[in-house]
Amino acid sequence: MSKTKQRPPDNRTLLVLGAGASIGAAKYPIESSWRQAIANMPSGENFFHDMFFQGKTHTHANRYLNVLGLTSEGVNDLIVRAWAMKNNMEHFDPDEWRQINIEEVFTFLDIGEGMYPQGTQYQRAFRICRRELQEFVTSFLAMKSDGLHCEHLMDIIFRLQPTDSIVSFNWDTIADFTLQRVDCASYGGYLDLMMAEPLQVSDFVHRGVLLKLHGSLNWIICPNSQCRLHGKIRLAAEGRTLLRFMTMHACPACGNNRGRPFTVPPTSQKLIRRGSILHKLWLLAREQLQYCRRIVFIGYSFPTTDFYSEWLFRQIYFMEGSLRRLLSSTQPSRRLRAQLQSVTRVCSEAARSTGSRHWRVSARRDSDS
Repeated sequence: MSKTKQRPPDNRTLLVLGAGASIGAAKYPIESSWRQAIANMPSGENFFHDMFFQGKTHTHANRYLNVLGLTSEGVNDLIVRAWAMKNNMEHFDPDEWRQINIEEVFTFLDIGEGMYPQGTQYQRAFRICRRELQEFVTSFLAMKSDGLHCEHLMDIIFRLQPTDSIVSFNWDTIADFTLQRVDCASYGGYLDLMMAEPLQVSDFVHRGVLLKLHGSLNWIICPNSQCRLHGKIRLAAEGRTLLRFMTMHACPACGNNRGRPFTVPPTSQKLIRRGSILHKLWLLAREQLQYCRRIVFIGYSFPTTDFYSEWLFRQIYFMEGSLRRLLSSTQPSRRLRAQLQSVTRVCSEAARSTGSRHWRVSARRDSDS
């Protein structure tokens, strides 16, 4: 007589980190006021204006530096022309860069690359600009988040159970270094997950892990075609210790120090290849959803063009789990409430404290009313 497979406990929490979690992070250690200014993370909607901001002092007003124009002049000129920034055609005007959305720029470059035949001048130009923009973004975000952890996130992680997981849509390494500092079960799960070969989704369904569904600045791919690690994603770590920006690019197999981060650009046309590690992480997130009693959103805004995340969270009602609460770290805006209701069919309720000054209730399932 066969035994019935026991369903594991389903009182788990899934923590979902969006860009706001990094923008509002209480980042440490900060050694100087310059490091404080450099560590400020840009928003997606106002990416370039935020990136150009160099800080201010009591004796000087806001300072801006066009680091894109200094490092990638061709990309800078293309954006200036495409977004009709007339002043910037003559001189740098940071105000014209307000509200230039990084996702819209990447989508523009993706569409441009696909519009022309392979190898043509226009196709190459769009492809090169897209690659240079991605390298610019990853390099500067890596410097901004390198080695920093978040005190707010630490406070929340201390409250999680060993089987609770974290989903992050951010490229930066703030969540990684925060988990390392806490040294909790989900940090061990994250290390095991990224070093598993081959990765089996079933091995991690009931473990606490960090799932970075858009890639990460410390996921490195070796460019050396003769290397045994060529084309493979590796977490930049030695044992249980994450590597810092200056040392994480060197390949441990061949020594090549030009490794590139594996990140998925924020574009509506992103494609996740079936059978890839990223594909398996999305499947793992979907599998873990059915065992969650709570989903906690921190700084996540449900971007209207992120169809993969919408696919993921729309499946809440496919499952027979015991999901009871959807939580948000702050009082959600009217737009976010509408998006939550559209995706998850929740009804709103007034915000109240959940025991941590960083958690706020934003919504609940209709069945709870």
